[in-house]
Amino acid sequence: EPNERLIAVSDVLYLQDSISATFRCGRPLEELMDAMRCGRVCPQGSREDSSFMRLECMQIGKDIWALNNRRTHCLKQLQEETEEIVYMRAKVEVPTDAQATFLRNFSTNTAGMRVRVRRRLGTVVKRRAEPPWRQTATKWLGGRSQSATASSVAARGRRPEAAATAAAPASSRGGASGTAEASEQA
Repeated sequence: EPNERLIAVSDVLYLQDSISATFRCGRPLEELMDAMRCGRVCPQGSREDSSFMRLECMQIGKDIWALNNRRTHCLKQLQEETEEIVYMRAKVEVPTDAQATFLRNFSTNTAGMRVRVRRRLGTVVKRRAEPPWRQTATKWLGGRSQSATASSVAARGRRPEAAATAAAPASSRGGASGTAEASEQA
């Protein structure tokens, strides 16, 4: 294939911060390690295992990121054990301009539900009071983070205001006695 090449495993970065101890099929990673140690599986891929050992990567700038993190981990472990450079066969894709722009700008931790306006140097931004639903939602959702609240709300397809109102007991939603009770509890 035109985008396929041999790459030193040490030059490849992990895309994820954690991986499963098994492959999707249920086989443990150690099984692949054993097969590579005894020579049944070649890190660069032979005819029998070429499709499995050909990894997919994304090149962004000079960095090459593995899309197959479990196999990459096994190859990096093999390199560490043998203290020799291990090469892997990889199909390396370069993102299109649109994909590169998306990747460069993707930073949401609110499931895309909100955006924060950064202020310019020298300007003063008057901070708005927190909406009442946020305190109630945080209290009733067990103090989970804003991003966890936003993603769980997004998963249910409701606005945060509606979710907080639905989750709160009637005493904290309104009325004179409800307001007094809520302020005493806080």
